[in-house]
Amino acid sequence: MQNPRTYKMCDYVTLVMDADAKHADDKSYEWRINDGYYSNRDSSVCSVELVGGTVRTTLNLNGLCCAYEGSARNMKTLSATGLQHVIIGYGEQLRASTDDGDNFTFPGNQIAVLVPARPTIIKIRFLKMSDALVKEMAYGVITLKFSYYDSIETTESLHNYFTPTLK
Repeated sequence: MQNPRTYKMCDYVTLVMDADAKHADDKSYEWRINDGYYSNRDSSVCSVELVGGTVRTTLNLNGLCCAYEGSARNMKTLSATGLQHVIIGYGEQLRASTDDGDNFTFPGNQIAVLVPARPTIIKIRFLKMSDALVKEMAYGVITLKFSYYDSIETTESLHNYFTPTLK
């Protein structure tokens, strides 16, 4: 499959995890983005990548994943528990565990997931490697990159990829 042409303009959103971003379900963080923020008005197709970040947990963990909550066109993660998550990054532990939690860095550019363009709500969850949700993060910051694609070229490319050629 050929890679569709990306537009040169990308949007970057830096998300700070604090009490204001904590969702009522106590298992996720949610940010509202003003619709006027986004630079690209022409494309309805984009990908989201976690390009960097660091978080501190309140628990001692062996590993940490970052999941983007929303629909994804090219990603599905299945687990034995039946939970489905759109994983966009894997955290690397910065130092040995302490009694009050762990520090993780997300080096970025790990996974690009096709999502609807220009979300007005961004919801992020963190998971242990055992697939359990991490309910409480002490603090942290992550940056997401939204890259836009030509919708006609993307549709044609996907059609050619998924439609068998009859001879």
